[in-house]
Amino acid sequence: FAVRYMARAGHLPTAVYCLRWRTSTLRRHFGRWHRNALRSPYEAYQPTTPDTDYLFHCSTLWRSDEWNCNDQQVNLHRARFIRAARACKGVGFEGGLVSSRTDAASHQFDDCLTHPYDPNAYLACTQRSAFVFNTPAYWGCHGWKLGEYMAMGKAVLSTPLSNALPAPLVHGEHLHVVGGSEESIAEGVQYMMQHADYRQHLGHNLRAYWQQYGSPESTLRLLGL
Repeated sequence: FAVRYMARAGHLPTAVYCLRWRTSTLRRHFGRWHRNALRSPYEAYQPTTPDTDYLFHCSTLWRSDEWNCNDQQVNLHRARFIRAARACKGVGFEGGLVSSRTDAASHQFDDCLTHPYDPNAYLACTQRSAFVFNTPAYWGCHGWKLGEYMAMGKAVLSTPLSNALPAPLVHGEHLHVVGGSEESIAEGVQYMMQHADYRQHLGHNLRAYWQQYGSPESTLRLLGL
């Protein structure tokens, strides 16, 4: 309606601009809907028996600027985990960072790049992984990966969390927390790979946390619905 009104009023350039904006917005929203529609159903996110000598991680290499500083935080932490996992003896690592960036600063992560995984393959590889890696993502958010890991009852190696949750996630009880330095992440990878009982302990407790605070049923209950 707005586009037709401006065109009739003689504001054709503005009308064309609005039409382009509307088209790009619809394309973006449709793309998001399509990607979400391809995801596995909630029932597929269940605990499974992981491999003991396999690690998987696939995530986005986010755009970085002077405000979000992703190259010094989420991108760097993920790259350090990928490099440490690849260097871990006796471990087969799969995955990496998926990027559409073209800026020069992104080349520092060239050794960590991989191809996109379709949602079903991503889920299967994540379930196979002996443990998984989590770090606060874009603008320090707790990304959807953390919720997926909870639902699957995965043992999680994580840098410190950034936001409040319904109840704290405790180091050594729900996940294994390390600093963001190269040495700290590498030591965490080695420790997690060497302690299978500890991984099982973390995964069991994180799944119980999900059932109490994060599942659809518990979320509705906490909201009073």
